[in-house]
Amino acid sequence: MEVGFSRFGISEFFRKEGAFVTRNPWTVIFLTSLLAAVGSLPLIDYGFPGKGPFPFVQELDKDRLYSPISAPALKDREYVEKVYGDDVLLTSVFMVAKNPEGGNVLSKSHLLELMDLWEIIAGLEVNYEGVTYGWEDVCSKSKLITLDKYTACKAFSILDAWNLDRTSLLNDPDVLETITRKTVNGTQEGAGLAAAFSGAINAAGSPLFRGLLLGSKGIEYGPDGRLTEASAFRISLFKKTNKVELDGKFFDPVEFAWENAVVEVVHGWEGPLLKGYVGSFNQVDEVSEREVTRETFWVILSYSLVVLVSHMVLFRNSRAFCKMHLTFVSIVAITIAIASSHGIVNLLGVPYNLVVRTVPFLLVGLGMDDTFVIMGAYSMVPHDLPLEQRIAETMKQAGSSIMVTSVTDFVAFTVGTFATIPAVQVFCLYASVGVLFDFLFQVTFFVAFVVLDAKREARANKGVRFFGLGKQIEKKSFQTDSSGGSPPQVKDITRMSTNKQMPGGAEKFVGNNSYPKWFGKGQFDPAAPSLSRRVIGEILPSLTLSSMGKIVVILIELATLGLAIYGCTQVYTDFRYFEWFTPKGSSLERAVQIEDTYFQGEQFPFSIYTKEAVDGRDYFYHQEELSRLSAAVVNSPYISKEPIPASSWYDNFLTWSRAFKSGQVDANGLAPNATIFNEWVKEFLDTRGHIFLDAVVFSEDGSRIVSSRMVVFTRAVEAMGELLDDVDIIRTSVGEAAPNLEAFAYGFAFPFLDSFRTVTSETINNVISAAAAVFFICLFILADFVTTACVVLMIALTDVFLFGFMHFGGLQFNIVTSINIILAVGIAVDYSSHIAHSFLVATGTREERAQKALYHIGGEVFSGAFTTWVAVLGLGFASHYIFTVFFKMFFVIVVAGLWHGLIVLPVVLSLVGSSSYRD
Repeated sequence: MEVGFSRFGISEFFRKEGAFVTRNPWTVIFLTSLLAAVGSLPLIDYGFPGKGPFPFVQELDKDRLYSPISAPALKDREYVEKVYGDDVLLTSVFMVAKNPEGGNVLSKSHLLELMDLWEIIAGLEVNYEGVTYGWEDVCSKSKLITLDKYTACKAFSILDAWNLDRTSLLNDPDVLETITRKTVNGTQEGAGLAAAFSGAINAAGSPLFRGLLLGSKGIEYGPDGRLTEASAFRISLFKKTNKVELDGKFFDPVEFAWENAVVEVVHGWEGPLLKGYVGSFNQVDEVSEREVTRETFWVILSYSLVVLVSHMVLFRNSRAFCKMHLTFVSIVAITIAIASSHGIVNLLGVPYNLVVRTVPFLLVGLGMDDTFVIMGAYSMVPHDLPLEQRIAETMKQAGSSIMVTSVTDFVAFTVGTFATIPAVQVFCLYASVGVLFDFLFQVTFFVAFVVLDAKREARANKGVRFFGLGKQIEKKSFQTDSSGGSPPQVKDITRMSTNKQMPGGAEKFVGNNSYPKWFGKGQFDPAAPSLSRRVIGEILPSLTLSSMGKIVVILIELATLGLAIYGCTQVYTDFRYFEWFTPKGSSLERAVQIEDTYFQGEQFPFSIYTKEAVDGRDYFYHQEELSRLSAAVVNSPYISKEPIPASSWYDNFLTWSRAFKSGQVDANGLAPNATIFNEWVKEFLDTRGHIFLDAVVFSEDGSRIVSSRMVVFTRAVEAMGELLDDVDIIRTSVGEAAPNLEAFAYGFAFPFLDSFRTVTSETINNVISAAAAVFFICLFILADFVTTACVVLMIALTDVFLFGFMHFGGLQFNIVTSINIILAVGIAVDYSSHIAHSFLVATGTREERAQKALYHIGGEVFSGAFTTWVAVLGLGFASHYIFTVFFKMFFVIVVAGLWHGLIVLPVVLSLVGSSSYRD
């Protein structure tokens, strides 16, 4: 009794499907083209925003894209945005000596040039929807508590030492003395309040910390304690933001336009002494997205290379049997599969994102693999069979084979949609639906054109001009003459062969039994194996399936596996967004480098927040918790003292109240009651405590505090794992210090950190789940436990090789590399399942069947894998981090997948493989 595909009727289904397509090729082409057109409608809005029949949904918010759905940071962000509004955005302008070697910038000449640039920036105006906006309109200001007025714009620079006044700077006889006196070292205790008392503040009332203005590195002091040298200036521009959602991205279009104007001015600056650079989180986002769009050129190159390689694979040295023109049909089938699947998934409300842009590279490789399997099966079916039977037999073999890979790919990617990280979830959803549509269009749209080409092939073999596309020559009928003699002797054109050429390149008459070559002499044999079949199906098994060959393969596998396992132990988690997503050689990259070098760019700012008391009582009754919280933060070794000190509003308020309310405080130096406490806090904020105006939130009636925060920086660490540990410790310590105020830590980087905390478990769960799903699908389709286990083992080994390579390839474990590891399950199964299926169908000894499996489909597997690699080859020339990672990891997936599918698996099956279906 037959098992496997025949048992489940899958082969028979595809035989009937092939026969149906043969009878109705144009109907199939029309219906599939209609499906593709309808499914692609949402993409019109993507190419022409606002003009499509359906909106194209995009997700460009990094927090929502890369953070787990249940990440605590997302919940914290909701609270922060609700209570404090949209966060203030920072644009940093860095100025360094124009000399390539750098140099000291602390001179009046340098300061005057910095003033020139500042005056241009302060006077910038942009127009948005007919309204003009300047610095005063976009800058962030703090509202005073008791007075209906705002502070000056929040901006920090060394020019604040002269109140941003050119005349004061020009008339200053000793700029170094002024800088030393009008700035404070952030590391000294009580620096914030000390600055307020000494006048080392700007117009907004904020202290002038040297670490923010001149950096913590590159500063030199003289014997008298005066500043003498600095290597960089920094102008910090704080802007308010009223975010709206446009094309899947949340941003303030006015702020965005004004920042771009600043970038244009600074990058075009031609001062004699200074060179300027601009850095901001928004700029990294924008430049990164622009770089991805610009490098779409490499996508076109990859497609071109795929076309070229596919032409070579499908080339036959015969005008009739050459199939390289079907490459274009396959590319069209893959393209409409990508377009329609993307459109339909997007129409269902699943937003498109940056990571999904790599899905087409995957589908091109998988689609061409299906094409090669179909054409490989077609070439092995006797060409003299009736057309319908020929296509039916082709699909009986090829349809069931590509169904194995397509279903397992679909299931492997579908499992990934259950991930909690949206980037992984959405990528897998687009990929799984893309695989499904690619399979659909390959077995219908592409096969319909194979049918039409088979008719062309038959016509060409009958001598029809122009490769079988011209007008068919009709045979003349002859009658016997009146005398009863025989008809004139006429050569049968179905048997005759000649090499005489006719216009258009076709032979004049070509019979069924002889097929002249396109190039060279002699006849073309349509039954002769292709080059890939000879190499993979004959030469390779003669080497690897011999006794010595098996030993060598096993030894190489064990040695490589050991090396891969070592690499696995060396891989660590890291994700340097600013460094990796910034184009190499760009001005933005230089800005990031300057910040890292002089301004603690490797440290992350965040805030410690307190909420309304759990018991509903006033903050006055929780001052002990506020003190403990301040102590926990100030004394924490995981919180940096630079570039600004870890200083709470409450500590500074106590210092102020004991100095200015000394006769009214109680024996403990505290306000006597809740009412006075709240009034004093307001007075403190409106006078000496301007820097904390945005740190304390009062109730709507202004009677009591409902929330507060203090801004701090993480310490500098080498690895992301250390930072994760630091954040966990900080979160725990602040929560324990003020439980009734529900204290928590949150910063813009925390959603990313939460994703790193789960990315390891997410990846492991997804890989195991995908492998388990592939196992059961293969077990159902192949109907053999041992063979299925061998296939899954090959997938596991490929993933181990991939993970281990990351160490040697200079890659770290993060969300981007995690997607590739999950993706490897879906790709690697293609290389092994084809061989496994052919092994079970073949007859003979294990070794003979392993050789037959390689002969039957090994060449197509190799060609498909090579095309997959070519599909991402263009990414090797790209510079964006995502493209670079995909190129490196795809290379390993293809090489490791081929090694295990074409070399290791046949060896294993030749030793422990199950019996043939036919046995």
